Amino acid sequence: MKRALPGLIALLSVTTLLLSVTADADPRDIAGPPEPATPEMIEARRLQQAADIATLLPRLVGKFDVEGVFGPESPRPMTATGKADCVAIGAGPGVQCVFHVVWGMELQGQGVNVRMGSSFLAPAAYLFGFDPNEVVVRTMQLDTSGVAEDMPTTINGDTLSWCKGDMGDFCYKAYAPPEADSIQVTLYVGVSKVQMLNLRMQRPTKSAPPPPRTSAD
Repeated sequence: MKRALPGLIALLSVTTLLLSVTADADPRDIAGPPEPATPEMIEARRLQQAADIATLLPRLVGKFDVEGVFGPESPRPMTATGKADCVAIGAGPGVQCVFHVVWGMELQGQGVNVRMGSSFLAPAAYLFGFDPNEVVVRTMQLDTSGVAEDMPTTINGDTLSWCKGDMGDFCYKAYAPPEADSIQVTLYVGVSKVQMLNLRMQRPTKSAPPPPRTSAD
C-alpha cells in the first residue's frame, strides 16, 4: 500500500491539472463536429465557384510558346519546348487547351542521334468547365496515349489545381495572375509533391506596328 501511494498521488495531481485547464478553456476553442451543409450554404458555394471560374478561366485563353523542364529535381533534367493553344468554349467560362510539348535527351553514338524520353503532351488536350450539378470545377484530360480522364478541380485565388489518382498521385497547378503575359504550370507527383514538370506558357510578344508613311517617303 505504501508503494502504491506515491503513484496514486501523482495520478490525482495530473487529473486535477487537466480538470483545471479544461475549466479555464474557452468553449469556442473546443472544435465540435462540422455543421451539415444547408441548402443556403450549398447555393452560396455554387455561386462562389461559378464566380471564381468565370474570373480565372478566361485568363487561360490565347496562343502560347511553352518552355520549361521535365524532371527539374532529377539528376538529369530535360528541356521541354512546344506550343499551347487555348480557346473559349460555349457561352460560359469553359476553356479547351491543346498542348504540343516535347522533351527528351539526344544521345549521340556511331553517327546516329537517339532521343530518349517520352512526352505525354505531344499532343494532349484539357477541357475546363463548371459542373453546376455537383458544385465543382472539372477538368477532362486527354493525353498522348488517347486515354481520357475526368478530374475534380479546385480554384484558390489565381491558381487552378487538378489531380488524377485516388491519392492525388499526379497534381497539376496552373498559376494565372490577372493581366499577366505568362502562365506557370507545375506537375507534382506523389505524397511528397516532387516536381515532375515545370512549364512556362508565354504569350508571344506583339511586334510594334510600322510607323506611318509620310509624303517625304
